Amino acid sequence: PCISDPGYTITKKALELGVTVSPIIGACSLVAAISVSGLAFGQFAFLGFYEKSLKEKLILLLKNKLSIAIFLPARDILKVLNELQDSIQDHEICVVRELTKMYEDIKKGSVQDLLNYYTDEKKLKGEAILLISFVKLQEKKQDLKELLAEVLKEKSFLKEEKVPLKYLADVLKTYEEHLAKFSKKEIYNALIEIYNYN
Repeated sequence: PCISDPGYTITKKALELGVTVSPIIGACSLVAAISVSGLAFGQFAFLGFYEKSLKEKLILLLKNKLSIAIFLPARDILKVLNELQDSIQDHEICVVRELTKMYEDIKKGSVQDLLNYYTDEKKLKGEAILLISFVKLQEKKQDLKELLAEVLKEKSFLKEEKVPLKYLADVLKTYEEHLAKFSKKEIYNALIEIYNYN
């Protein structure tokens, strides 16, 4: 309760008065959210609860290749995504809500994917965490296409067999370790582009 929370003032005062403050190890929603997001979060900035004034800082941090974590009330997910849309539209994001509870909700994709998912009809309660990867969607897409092109060149028989692309995506995802971080859908879509371009 002392992260981006008034509990900090109590802890600070207790330490000033010479009171020993000792943590009880437990779940941390921020770390838990990052662990299930599947986003690049080696180095990140935690900005506490969302305020509109954070937008410029957020843009600067992303440019400096820092991923970002922000707390926000679940009811404001749609509003915040709309406010940040121009700034984060090129980045992969994830919204995590109600972790370990009955209505656990983890949604990853582009900001447009999430705007389509969170509609006005959804009356959401509680708090959520917005995670924004510094990795741009286009960069990730290009990396995947380059990786696939290398594999197909090395194993030319995969291309010559005329196997359905969905099956080929499944095979590549399963047997090529360096492609494991990509979803089957991402691999499938990249294969479509590769086959169309060649």
